[in-house]
Order: sequence, then C-alpha cells, then structure tokens
Amino acid sequence: MKKGWWIAAACLVAAPARWDRAAAAGYGIYEEGAAVLGMAGAGTASVHDASAVFYNPAALTHILPKEGPKGLFYLGGAVLTPFSSFAGQNPYPGYGVTEEMEHNFFPIPAFYYARRFGERCAAGLG
Repeated sequence: MKKGWWIAAACLVAAPARWDRAAAAGYGIYEEGAAVLGMAGAGTASVHDASAVFYNPAALTHILPKEGPKGLFYLGGAVLTPFSSFAGQNPYPGYGVTEEMEHNFFPIPAFYYARRFGERCAAGLG
C-alpha cells in the first residue's frame, strides 16, 4: 500500500511538468546585480546588497543592519546589444550566402528593496 501511495504522489507532482509544456528560453540572462555579474554569476553566498532578494533571500537577515536604517535600496541595470552573423559554406546554402542580425538595444533594469522586520525576519521586493 505504501508503494502505491508514493507512485500516486510522484505522478501528481510530475504531471504539471510535462515536457511539451516547457517554454524554455534556450539561454539565461543573469543581469540582476553588478557584483554577481562581475563574479560570473558565482555570487550566491557572497551577495552583500539588496540584490540578495534574487540570489539568496535567506542572506537578507545577515546583511541588513540591526540598528540604524532598516532597509536597503538597489537600483541598477544593464544594456544588451546582441549581434550575430552567418556565412554559408558548401554544400548548403553555398558560398557567398550571408545573413546578419539586426542591431537591437535592450535595457534591463534592476530594482531591489529589502527591509528588516524584527531581529530574525527580513523581506524584499525585486
């Protein structure tokens, strides 16, 4: 009986995660904070600003001051200008075939606010 219960529970958990419903982007853009961007995305345990709301919310209780101002504010952003080009080769599509991506400008804003509530509780908005 216990084995059947575990199988039923696993099916209920896995049902919404069907492969045909996945909407993957193909790549991720992790431009949420300048400090972690400078560490090549390896800053989960060492975030010391309000961007911890994204990377490690549990760290908010350690980085927010216990006395003085009760909140941290972070405002920043990045700009992406992706570019790609293609030059064909034989047999398909052949020499001389070239394509070029349009130049686009994508600003990515970042806003975070974190606040302490008591000695052991903190929350944030990002």
